[in-house]
Amino acid sequence: MKRSIFESILSLLLGVSWGFLIIGVYLTFHIFSTYSISLAISASFIFIFIALFLILILEMMDLQMKKFKEMQKQTKLLESLNEAIPNNRP
Repeated sequence: MKRSIFESILSLLLGVSWGFLIIGVYLTFHIFSTYSISLAISASFIFIFIALFLILILEMMDLQMKKFKEMQKQTKLLESLNEAIPNNRP
C-alpha cells in the first residue's frame, strides 16, 4: 500500500514525539530532582500529560485521514453500484 507524503510525515512526527516524551521525562526528572523528589515527580507527570496530549492530536489526525480515505472508497463503490442497478423511477 502506497503512503502519501502527509502520512509519512505524520508517522515520522509520531515517532519523534514518543522519543521526545521519553527523553523529556528523563531530563525533567533529573533537572528537578536536585530540588526535591516530589517536585521532580510532579514536574515529570505534568510533562507526560502535555506530551501525551500532543501525541493524541497526531494520532487523531492519522485516524481522520484513514477515515477519509475509507469514505472515499465506499463512495466510489456506492456510485458504481448505483450505475450498475437500473433506475426505474419516473
